[in-house]
Amino acid sequence: MSITDELRDWAHGFTEPYKRNEQQLLAIADRIDAKHEEAIASMMNDALYHANDKDMADLGWYRALDADNQPIHADDEMFLKGDSVGRVTAIGVGQRSEWVWTLRDGRNVSMVYHACTLRHHKQPTVEDVLQKLLEQAVGYSDAHTTVALDAIAEYAQRLQLREVDE
Repeated sequence: MSITDELRDWAHGFTEPYKRNEQQLLAIADRIDAKHEEAIASMMNDALYHANDKDMADLGWYRALDADNQPIHADDEMFLKGDSVGRVTAIGVGQRSEWVWTLRDGRNVSMVYHACTLRHHKQPTVEDVLQKLLEQAVGYSDAHTTVALDAIAEYAQRLQLREVDE
């Protein structure tokens, strides 16, 4: 039995001229319950939208993250190796917490995917295009060296007609 239920039980039974006391105590119990529910909802909102991933995990929440560590939400359009796999219709929980279901063409349920294999679409930048070119030209393992990244930044500036420090 909650404290407000005890208060309600105790409040019942007032007789005249004290009947007004019963009404006031019942109203107080209702306000306490409403404030309590509001506080719980606020705490849950904070846990879901403002906590970091560790705090969320400690509270029992799970947030599906894509390959770029971006949260996946219902109705997001997801991509696998550059190809759309459709819009998210469901995100697994419990034993299926790493799975994402998508709907393709608004009608057909596509396959189920591991969240960490999917990506949100983003417009490629000049740097992205140059990085891809360099990866294909010299091999993936050599494309992320400091020299390569500096060259990509320099040529991206040139292609965008920005001033480059010579």
